[in-house]
Amino acid sequence: MLTLQIAPGQNLAVMLSDPAQAEVMAQAAGQFASEKAKQQELSRAYHMGANITQGCDYDDRLTVRLKMSADTLYRYLSLPVKDGGLRHRRNGNKYVVSEIACREFMGDMTPEADPKKQ
Repeated sequence: MLTLQIAPGQNLAVMLSDPAQAEVMAQAAGQFASEKAKQQELSRAYHMGANITQGCDYDDRLTVRLKMSADTLYRYLSLPVKDGGLRHRRNGNKYVVSEIACREFMGDMTPEADPKKQ
């Protein structure tokens, strides 16, 4: 018997009678885990602060993510996106930049590839 956790608190029990079925299930579970990790990475957000956010499992400082000084990043944050600026949101006087915006800025992802826009 194989037990898969679908969501917290929900389990699915599957009886496998054939080694080929077990292999298919293992591949499906691997693909699910890979996609979940990718989505978690794309959901990251960065800030311009000097300290890492407590409890965050990654370094969420934008200066570290983009390997640029704060002065340089503030210049890119003040530019319109169409002129080479960095896409961001403002929360009061704080800048918040998504992982997707960082990838677009660095040329690793096109705006059309944003999974939220599909």
